[in-house]
Amino acid sequence: DLIQAALEHDELAGHEARHLVEVRKLEAAALLLGAPGAQERLTHAPRAYVIRTPSAALARHARLLDPPPVRDARVAVTALPDGGWWVDVAWQDHPGLLAAITQVLTAAGLSVQDATLATWADGSVLDAFRVTGHEEPTVEALRAAIATSLDGALIAGPVPDAEVELDSAASPWHTVCEVRATDRPGLLHAIATCFAAAGVDVRSAQVSAHDDLVIDRFEVTDADGAKLGEAHADRIRELLRLGVSAKRRRLGRRLSVKAGAGSPPS
Repeated sequence: DLIQAALEHDELAGHEARHLVEVRKLEAAALLLGAPGAQERLTHAPRAYVIRTPSAALARHARLLDPPPVRDARVAVTALPDGGWWVDVAWQDHPGLLAAITQVLTAAGLSVQDATLATWADGSVLDAFRVTGHEEPTVEALRAAIATSLDGALIAGPVPDAEVELDSAASPWHTVCEVRATDRPGLLHAIATCFAAAGVDVRSAQVSAHDDLVIDRFEVTDADGAKLGEAHADRIRELLRLGVSAKRRRLGRRLSVKAGAGSPPS
């Protein structure tokens, strides 16, 4: 059933999508000569991620994921010619990881202009953020702050104007969740924190901002890998409206959540 559903989506399985994926992978592989581990990572990269990621970035991400990061987050910072930086974070998937990373970026005074997230079958995750700010972020400071943030409280203020739409038919594997809101500092962090507090796992993400309106598109599941129901949508909307504070419990992977207690990190 999943295979048949996937074949019905031209953007995933159509001729143009297949051709683009093949070209992107060939171009990226040419940049990975002598790095068989990175080439293997590229071979198994999620199709939707490959379609929206330039070849040079694919190669950069594949190198960061080789060998698979297990114990600690692996971070890279790449300066952009027009100002700003790409902050790439590779690690194993953890509940609330996206919220922890975006909390660090917000606290560092970095504004997220674009973001891409991809998850591999072995649990490896690549989160890439195009950011701007007054000071260039440093790899060591970011790595240490992400580890601390993941173990600490995740706090986000309310986003009362957020509009949330869930579509479980748009992908054969995941629920597509689109969030629209007026651009503001820490918006991606607020959304990611509400996802984590609602027990929602982010499998991929695409973030864009135009004319002060942010449209974030996420492919998500519940903690068991199933598609979301309307109850999850209602919970996400509630947490966005009220704000949230979530802290990891001492035992297990779940979070202890307090709605209405959030305030933006400073």
